[in-house]
This record gives sequence, C-alpha cells and structure tokens, in this order.
Amino acid sequence: MAVRVQFLTFQKDDLESLIQNTYPKVREWILKSAEEDIDDWNIEIIDFLEKNEQVKNLVELKEEEISRVVSSFFDYLEIGKSKIKHKYYQSFLSLKRYKEDFKIIERFGSNNLQNYFKFIIEGRSLKDKKSNFRQIENEPDFKIGFLSKDERDFIVSEIEDKFEPMIKGTSIETTITGLWTLGN
Repeated sequence: MAVRVQFLTFQKDDLESLIQNTYPKVREWILKSAEEDIDDWNIEIIDFLEKNEQVKNLVELKEEEISRVVSSFFDYLEIGKSKIKHKYYQSFLSLKRYKEDFKIIERFGSNNLQNYFKFIIEGRSLKDKKSNFRQIENEPDFKIGFLSKDERDFIVSEIEDKFEPMIKGTSIETTITGLWTLGN
C-alpha cells in the first residue's frame, strides 16, 4: 500500500497560529461546500464545525477535535480558494518500503532524526508536538506530520552529511527530495 505524502511550507512557520487564524474562513468554506454535497465530507468534521464558530486556543481542544480542525484546514488548502502562501511538493511512498528503508535511520540516525522521520508517515500531534497524530474515525489513512523549518533543515543536513550513499534509490531519498525542494 502506498501513502500520499504532501510536503508544504508556509510563509509563517507556526502551523498552529496559521490554522487558528484561518479557522473562520475554513469553517465557512467547508460548511458551504457540505451544503452542496454532504457525501464529500466526514460528518464528524461537519458536526464539529457547525457547533464551533470560533477556536480561541487550538491546543486546549480535545485531541480528536484538533484532528478535525487540522483536517479541515488542509482540505481548505487543497481544494478551497485559499490565499495562504505556501510551497507544495507531493509524492507517494510505499509503506512497506518506507518501513524497510527506515531501518537505515534507526540504525545510524540520531533520536531526533528518527522522531522527525516518524512524524512524516505516522503524523504528529499539534497538542504536544511529540506524540502521533490522532486519527479521525472513518479516515484511518489521514495523518498530519509537520516539521518546523529548523527540524526540516536538520533532517536535510544530517542526511546529506551522513547518509547520502546509503539512501540512493530508497523512499528516504524521495522524502529528502521533497524536503529539500521546499527549502530552496
């Protein structure tokens, strides 16, 4: 099975405040879109958006509510009329191959490198920035992994310095290509 991995960078590096600040527009767009065709939307997300006109502090929400807000934000970016400036790179990674290739990172990489790579596939919580993204019911394949600019730069630098020959032709090389492309 392959997983679609989207790499995005934003002019503002703080994903949390970006999501919080755009929430009213995201909410309005999704609810309007759902009126036109409810079958295209996760009903739990629609219910949450209908009940919550504002989100004052994203990290104070329950983990599953944060997941719904984050999912809505990325739907808005991908198919809405968002004016948020961002760079975008997409690739498909085989999960089986990624897990096999990840053994290189586990064997030779620092703990930070291992954690950052896990976030790319397993996702990352906005609530504590350390644990995995909590899946939304009925959307088991949807996960959000995010890195700060410093974390992204760390991965690219460490891979280029220590791993370049070992990753040729692996899913790690594909991941690094995406991260490198966005940083330049």
